[in-house]
Amino acid sequence: MKNELLSQAELIPLYDFYPSVGVDINKLSYLAGLFDGEGCVRIEINKLKNPKRMNQFRDHLESIIANTYLPVLEECKILFGGHVKKSSMGNKQCWQWKLLSLSAAIFLSAIFPYTKIKRDQIGLALEYVRVCKNRKSTGQKGLSEEEKSKRSSYARVLSEMKKAG
Repeated sequence: MKNELLSQAELIPLYDFYPSVGVDINKLSYLAGLFDGEGCVRIEINKLKNPKRMNQFRDHLESIIANTYLPVLEECKILFGGHVKKSSMGNKQCWQWKLLSLSAAIFLSAIFPYTKIKRDQIGLALEYVRVCKNRKSTGQKGLSEEEKSKRSSYARVLSEMKKAG
């Protein structure tokens, strides 16, 4: 699916956005394949209805890999941080490794050159971080409606990309 938010020139090369994480290329290739098969990237939007916080808008990037083999997820945690929690898949026990915000962006940028299936989704997620999260866009009154709309459209497009396959 062609990215509606970006021109082709803006997509080059997103994985150079973060410095090298010092992880072996073979491991990054393996993790890219694991992520392509078992991973999920999303932009989470929370609109908090708190009178003291003026309907605060919060958004962040999430990267998740679910698997029934805990040692591989523990290794991911050692390499990139995040946390591993127990989960379930039907009647099978499984675990989820989850990264948020900058940690997720660093991981995704590291595996980006080696991904195949979720490459476009990762590219959009990294562009979201570059455009929306890497600059001071909040003032005393929070995000502008235009900024909220832009961030929400990244989340919407990413969700649509997943449904399209």
